[in-house]
Parts: sequence; structure tokens; C-alpha cells
Amino acid sequence: MILRAASLGLFGLAQVPEPPPAEVEVRWTAPPECPDRAALLRGIAERRGQPLVPGQARIDARITRAGSRYVLRLDLQTGARHERRELGADACAPLVDATALRIALAVDAATEAAAEVEEPEAAPVEPSPASEPPEARDSEPSAPASEASPVPVPPPLAPPPGSRAEAPVAAPPDRAVSRAAAPGGLVRVHGGPEYGAVPGLSGALGLALGLLWPRLRVELQGTFVAPRRRELPQADLRAWLLAASVQFCARLGRGALEFPLCGGVEAGGVRGVARGPAIDRAAFGPWVGGVLSAGVAWRFHPRLALSAALQGVAAVRPSFQLRDPGPTVVLFEPSPVSGRLLVGLELRIRDRR
Repeated sequence: MILRAASLGLFGLAQVPEPPPAEVEVRWTAPPECPDRAALLRGIAERRGQPLVPGQARIDARITRAGSRYVLRLDLQTGARHERRELGADACAPLVDATALRIALAVDAATEAAAEVEEPEAAPVEPSPASEPPEARDSEPSAPASEASPVPVPPPLAPPPGSRAEAPVAAPPDRAVSRAAAPGGLVRVHGGPEYGAVPGLSGALGLALGLLWPRLRVELQGTFVAPRRRELPQADLRAWLLAASVQFCARLGRGALEFPLCGGVEAGGVRGVARGPAIDRAAFGPWVGGVLSAGVAWRFHPRLALSAALQGVAAVRPSFQLRDPGPTVVLFEPSPVSGRLLVGLELRIRDRR
């Protein structure tokens, strides 16, 4: 009976569940379009090189929206240090990045301060009586403690090479600072009506890749203008345009609305195919010119925006002519200035504006 009770007691001890692991004390309140609590903890871990552990910090952060701006109120305690801060920004994602950087710096500073306090100082080494030469102990008679001559104490040992006292090691550069200085990215798909590059009214389709700074963007655009046909008694001409451009844009405006003003250079070619009673051939004409555009972009999400732009191109254009047989007949020449109305959807990555 006693053995049975003991076995039941051991079984009960084995079934006691282990306590759940402690969590980092973080209170996070933000609008639905903002990054969540997990994104904040990931940002802190990326900047420190390691995640927070329970007891390192107590974080209470709240983000509210006031019109087109976001306001963050931070209550942070790391060790014996307690601070309250208030930050504001036009977008929510940069505000969370700045909060993660501030918390990472405060936690690392508190950790280094605690390590310096706990580091023991080296005590001076005093000679022991056993280290004296035997002849010195035998030849000198013992004297009272009041009349004994003081024993010279050697100076403290010098710190070993590479220690903190000899040459302090510089802290590694903060990766978060370099990350914040890096430009953001842009991918846009756009399209709309076009007039002047090919016969009649046509449609243009384009793809843009770019780099984003707070007040500047640089874009590489590719444009395709759909083929159109011009019918003449001598021949029918069908032409289309394929070109690429580099544009530099000033980012005007603030908040969710942006007004980019752009200028750049476009190069490509117009392909023409002529078919008629006396001709059936294709030709390629170079297309080089300057580009000016003005537009508007509305960021309805931290990473998404709708854009519209009116773009004009003044190009050195080709001329498609029928010269033989008979007199020269101009089948088609692009307009000196062509225009495009482009509407698109942008994907932005780490836009710090």
C-alpha cells in the first residue's frame, strides 16, 4: 500500500506542467495600417543583432493618427533609466523604424553600463612572508609590531595587452544608421493614351524602376507604344515605338500627396512596315529626345500609391518615305512633340518620405 501511494505521488509530480516561458514586456497600440508588435520586435532585433530577452526593457508605445500625420508616444524603461518621448511623421512605417532604433540604442547602452559596474577591479598583490629569502628571516630578529619597518608594497600589476584600460575597443557602427541612409525602391506599372509618336491616337504601356530619397527620385522607364496604321494610295504603313528613358524627379508636396516634376532623356526606335503595290518592306528609325513630365501620386497605403502624369517628348524623329519608283512620298513622320497621359500603380519599398 505504501509503495502504491509513493508511485502515485511520483506520477503526479511528473504530470506538473512546466511554466510558460517569460515574454518581453511590450505594450503596442497602433492603427490597422501600421506595422504590428511583431514587426517592432523584429526591427529591434535587426538593429541589435539579437532579440530582446525578458527583463531587458519595459516598452509602452502608442501610435495615434492626427489628420495626415502619425504621432507616437513612447514610455521606455531600461535598467535604472526611464524616458518618455513623442515622435511624429507623415507615414507610419518610418515612425516604427525610428522607434525600433531608439529602443535598440537605449537597451545596448543600459547593457554596457551594467557590464562596467559588475566588472571587478584587480587587487594589488602583496608579498607573503613565505616569499622572503630564508637568510633574511633567520638573520633579522623579530621586532614588536610597533617598531617593525614598513614592508614596501610593489605597484599594481599593469593590465594585460588588449584590455579595456589599455585601449578601449570602438563600438561597431550601427547598422540601423546605414540602413536609414540607404534609398528606398520603386516599382510602377502605368499606361494610357499617346499621341504623336505613331499614326493617330494610340496607347502606351510602361514599366518604371526607381530609387527614392525624401525629396528626390531617379527612375528608369521602359515604354511601348502600340502599333497604328496609316493608309495611302501608294502603300499602307504600320508603325510602333519602343523606348527607354532615365528621369530625375523632384518630390514636391507633403503627407500622402506627392507632386513629382521630372526631366530626362529618352532613346529608342520606331519600327515601320510598309506594304503596297510596289513595296513590301520594314525599316527602323532612331528615336532620341528629351522628356518632361508633371504628375501627382496619392499614397493610400505605406507601400502602395496611385499615380497620374502628363508626359511630353520632343524627339529627333525618323521619316518613312517611298522614293522608288516615282517621286518621293512621305508615308509617315512622327510629330515633333508627342504627349502621353499615364496612370499607374506604384509599389514602394522603405520610402522614408
